[in-house]
Amino acid sequence: MSYQQPYQPAPQPPKAPKKNHTGLTLALIGGGILVIGVLGAIGATADTSPDSKAASEPTTSAPKEDKKAKADPTPEPTEAPEPVAETTKAPAPKPKPAPTPKAVKVKAGKMLAEFEQNEAAADQKYKGKRVAVTGVVDKVDTEFWDQDEYTIKLSDGDEWAIWTVNCNDVSAKAAAKVEAGSTITVLGEFDDGGDLGVEIKDCEVVR
Repeated sequence: MSYQQPYQPAPQPPKAPKKNHTGLTLALIGGGILVIGVLGAIGATADTSPDSKAASEPTTSAPKEDKKAKADPTPEPTEAPEPVAETTKAPAPKPKPAPTPKAVKVKAGKMLAEFEQNEAAADQKYKGKRVAVTGVVDKVDTEFWDQDEYTIKLSDGDEWAIWTVNCNDVSAKAAAKVEAGSTITVLGEFDDGGDLGVEIKDCEVVR
């Protein structure tokens, strides 16, 4: 009977000690996160710069028109300025004559009666006024003091009239056109009234 030695497993080579990869892995992950953070910060900074915004934003506005290029090369003709007329000194305006006072209209017979009844009252009524007297021509005669001027004597037409309204200072040409017995109107300035009648100076025949 043979003797067998008990079974012994073959000796295993010693296992290499397990390497601890956990620290390395965490270090790599941390480094990667740090790198990503740095790159993200750089990218954010680049995106917020004016140049990057201008580059990234799409151009929506139309290019400005070149006004000089589109302007009509031929300028519109301009109207020539009108010649300025030479200013001449205007003549000084003539002074307006003073308005002629309104004449008091009266008939020769009435005027003579007023002086016959109350000479003082009649003088006050006609003093300094122009009168337009209408009456019948009694006579045309030369003036006593001036033979070149004439007097036209007016009355109420009564052939027995003593007093007359005397229109004095009438030119020979105007007096020659007056007929005795005709009815006319004379205009002049009251001068005096008395026993010889009523005197009117600067008198003229108006109709």
